[in-house]
Amino acid sequence: TLPDVIRIALANNPDLRLQEIDRQIAEKAVRGESYYWEPEAVLSGKRYDNSRQNTVEQQISQFSPTFQEKNTSLAAALEGTIITGGKWRLGYSLDELSNNLTNLNFRQRAPFDEEYASIASISFSQPLLRNFGPAVTKSQLRNAELNLEISRQELRRRRMLTIGRAELGYWSAWQAVRAVDLRAKSLEIVKSLLEDNKNRLKEGRVSQMDVDQTRAGVALRERRWLEARTEANEAAKALATLLGWPARKTQPVIKAEILEIGDPVVTDFDKAMTQAVMSHPDMLIRQKEIEVEKLRLVVAKNQSWPQLDLVGSYGYNGLGEDVPDSWDRLSEGEYDNWSVELVFRMGLGGDRKAESQLEQTKLRHERALLSYQATESDLANAMQSVMNKVKLVRDTQLALARESDVNRAALEAEKVLLAEGKSNSRRVLELEEDLVDVQVLYETACANYRRVLVELDMTDGAMLSRRGLEE
Repeated sequence: TLPDVIRIALANNPDLRLQEIDRQIAEKAVRGESYYWEPEAVLSGKRYDNSRQNTVEQQISQFSPTFQEKNTSLAAALEGTIITGGKWRLGYSLDELSNNLTNLNFRQRAPFDEEYASIASISFSQPLLRNFGPAVTKSQLRNAELNLEISRQELRRRRMLTIGRAELGYWSAWQAVRAVDLRAKSLEIVKSLLEDNKNRLKEGRVSQMDVDQTRAGVALRERRWLEARTEANEAAKALATLLGWPARKTQPVIKAEILEIGDPVVTDFDKAMTQAVMSHPDMLIRQKEIEVEKLRLVVAKNQSWPQLDLVGSYGYNGLGEDVPDSWDRLSEGEYDNWSVELVFRMGLGGDRKAESQLEQTKLRHERALLSYQATESDLANAMQSVMNKVKLVRDTQLALARESDVNRAALEAEKVLLAEGKSNSRRVLELEEDLVDVQVLYETACANYRRVLVELDMTDGAMLSRRGLEE
């Protein structure tokens, strides 16, 4: 059945699995970028040994011809970013200082006695021009979100194509199977007529020519039945290929139920175009691409500005003979330090690279707008074409239904005349052949009508929602 065909097509299409992986990758990217504000812990440790000769000036000030030190430095900090683009740092450091000057300055202490210096501080750097603002700070997150939406729409587009191709293949196979059924039924009718004519020949009611004509009619219909079976086999192969059906498995068997004409599909161009703009994957992808380029344009304009940063820091320090003593001095808050500065940076010839990137981004944005307009125009043309096809195929279907009814009535009347000896087998065979040909054309029109409805669903973008397959 058609639902089975759709289910198998979706399950066996490797492209869908690849696109699903791309969507999952995009989701992981969004999740990662959403933690742009997450603080980082920074730990460091340093041990250094320094020995040098002092200059004359240093010898006079330090009362020593040499300087020797063995220091250890430990530091821990938290660093992070805020939504305005500013960066903050909260840190603490502990330095173990040991050198040969302590013995010279403080005779009661042995050489290389340690001193401990503790420093607790907070620092902040806020861009005021370049890199300022939430739009720039969250640009990577927003770009990841847009790429995720594009990936989702690409997955929808591929699902639509997969379902559409499967349904088109199904209706082609259905049409071929219906033709086989009609040709088989025609063959049985003419075989029955042949047996009736043989009996009538014995009774002297028909001539040998009638029997021969009927026998020729049987041969003709058997050939057409075999041709229809060949076409049905080829259609089944094509459908199996679309479904990714394993080669070693038996070809799928189509349940070709008879279709009723049903109510006509109402087509409204404006309503369909509104639907397409809101739900067709190509249109939604183009919309998101415009948003991506708008975002890049905002960032590029920001990056074309000179750099002006406000930098500040504030902290306390403490010096002691051991770690607790150093910490106590620090906690007393007697010795503090702070600084505020403005840092301005700009190229001597202006930032030509940033200006060039801004011009490139403007062109990309213009290209995205033109691409959207081109896609909308293509969809509008395709929509008008498929709507015209819906009406034409529907009219053809109704006309063939009426012709089939007329031919069936004519055939039944001619059979009555043949039974009364007022007609001949040739006339009955001609009417029967005309009826079957019209019936085959009618079934073809039914399949064409279903196919054009599939095209309509694919054009206005509502295929998945109409089938309950929207995720």
